[in-house]
Amino acid sequence: MVRLSGKCKWFNSIKGYGFITLETGEDVFVHQSEIHAVGFRSLAENEPVELEVINEDNRKKAVKVTGPKGDYVKGADDTRYNDGFNPRSSGYRSGNGSGGSYRNNDYNDRY
Repeated sequence: MVRLSGKCKWFNSIKGYGFITLETGEDVFVHQSEIHAVGFRSLAENEPVELEVINEDNRKKAVKVTGPKGDYVKGADDTRYNDGFNPRSSGYRSGNGSGGSYRNNDYNDRY
């Protein structure tokens, strides 16, 4: 298959899908399971990517999505969790910069 280049148009990290705009201007669907990343698979808006495109159910879908030259994608930063929930941490932000960790309460001290 031919490798194509494009940029992430948008990606919803919570739902795990988005769209990539190819250099031709065409948009293709991307699912997080096709993203080559370390850890959490996501794409940042306008992030350059390389990919292959397949037809699935009469729709074009991105597969084997990597960063330039086959490297890992950078992905979205943690600010995408506008509701305060971050699956990379232990839960909700507490507002004091602690990341919502259990170590900020006395639970561990009691047990």
